[in-house]
Amino acid sequence: SGLAALIVEAFSSWSWTKDEALKVKMIISMTAFEVQSGEESNMPPLNRGDKDNVEGYGRICADAAIEAATMTYSVGELVNDMLGSGPSDKKVWARQVSLWANEEYRFRLSVPSGADYDIYLYNGTPDGYGQPVILAKSINSMVGAQEIIPYIPTSSGKYYIVVKWVSGSGSFILESTTVEEHDVNVASVTPSTVVAYRGHIVNITVVVRNDGRGVETFNVTVYSDYVAIGNQTVNNLAPTASESLTFSWNTTGVTPSNYTIRAEASVVPGETDTTDNFYVDGEVKVKLLGDVNGDGTVDVYDALLVR
Repeated sequence: SGLAALIVEAFSSWSWTKDEALKVKMIISMTAFEVQSGEESNMPPLNRGDKDNVEGYGRICADAAIEAATMTYSVGELVNDMLGSGPSDKKVWARQVSLWANEEYRFRLSVPSGADYDIYLYNGTPDGYGQPVILAKSINSMVGAQEIIPYIPTSSGKYYIVVKWVSGSGSFILESTTVEEHDVNVASVTPSTVVAYRGHIVNITVVVRNDGRGVETFNVTVYSDYVAIGNQTVNNLAPTASESLTFSWNTTGVTPSNYTIRAEASVVPGETDTTDNFYVDGEVKVKLLGDVNGDGTVDVYDALLVR
């Protein structure tokens, strides 16, 4: 009741309506966290956002409830905050967020190593009983795992974005974007080795992804420094889908040196965010056969190393 009074006081206006009272209940429930402990015969399950008959939605968090009632988050804003397992540590982070109908949004939560946090997107209004309505959530149970929520609202208005502690401690990073109609990206570039003798084949695996909303066809080129190794065409890649490509780099005749490996996806029609169309993955060192110490020559010093 004390927290309910604080939330009412935090509202900019109050008209003593049933809808207002139900919203107070929603905010308190929405910002609670599951304690995962209790009497041996009455241990609450970990429901990751849902309620149960042992602890309901969990232990209330007055700080998060007031934040949800008074503070906002803007799409595109980068947030760095901390949750923890200590008795006085913050357990829930919550903000209001305004979303537009039929726009696609992506919320990404980077979780610290050794911790387990979840992210939720709630409706701006409760159900008929004052219970919070989860529209989307990402609840990966692996510690340190990234959590991602893609969502397309059917109506414009105010929603709530909430990060909840499950285990561990540390700082999280929350970022969000609107998803373009057309947006392809190179997600990773992985050479089969970081050291190769000249004349050997280095296989390079490239993963590309379609982050837009349309089916896309585009070209992918892999380079060693600024020399093209190969080019492949990705045909009709569906939205949210990814594809793995393998390029073979024949190092015959390549001058022994360190080479930067990168991949680049061609810009598709209508694409405006091209910053993720390329990816650099460090270096591959090409050596002469017999150059054990990697100094660019084959001599007595290499022979001494292989005695």
